Amino acid sequence: MSGGNIDVNILSIIIERGLAKTGRYVRLRALITDQPGNLSRLLTRVAAARANVISVSHDRIRPNIPLKQAEVELVLETRDKEHIDEILSLLSHHGYTPSAIS
Repeated sequence: MSGGNIDVNILSIIIERGLAKTGRYVRLRALITDQPGNLSRLLTRVAAARANVISVSHDRIRPNIPLKQAEVELVLETRDKEHIDEILSLLSHHGYTPSAIS
């Protein structure tokens, strides 16, 4: 690619889709009990799995989220699809019910 006609937003989307397709980028969701320290514990588990956190979204207000629970959405940089499976397994082992949504 060359020239000044490159749409950097489109280029960014293309790169992110490529990373997701090869397992280098994943979006995970999990419910946690809405108590101080629980988000930190979840992120500690992710760090133990050697995944890089790109973003964190924490929501406890939407009506479909059970009371005293919070939904956490993580965007992670990973090595490959096997690494994603390892992360899901590790989180499940520690009592979370994570799901990959991308």
